[in-house]
Amino acid sequence: IAVVNKLQLTTIPAELAELNVLERHVIAKFIPFAKVVTLPKGTQKVIHGPVVCVPSEVETTVQLLPRYRSKSQLLKVKLKRRLRYKGYYQFQTLSTCKVVTALRKLLETHSEYKDINLDE
Repeated sequence: IAVVNKLQLTTIPAELAELNVLERHVIAKFIPFAKVVTLPKGTQKVIHGPVVCVPSEVETTVQLLPRYRSKSQLLKVKLKRRLRYKGYYQFQTLSTCKVVTALRKLLETHSEYKDINLDE
């Protein structure tokens, strides 16, 4: 259908393609929360219940990250659904170098990220 309508998908830049889920959440303007369930027959997945999109302050979040000294610097991060909850939604290791380079790429290419000021 997209080819008939003369629509094309652009390729994802390498800086964004190599990010893990939590690194993508750190630089995302909105963080979606949904419950994804696998159907009983087959390998199809379905969203069960409501989907909540929480706006995030990308500029504030990135400025709170420690400045990277080397490309191998890693940071363990826990993402909570709410600050008052004890548990966390995701726990992963992220590379601050990857996050900053991906955000720079978004600043160059994406119109929604033009208002973000990245101080180094």
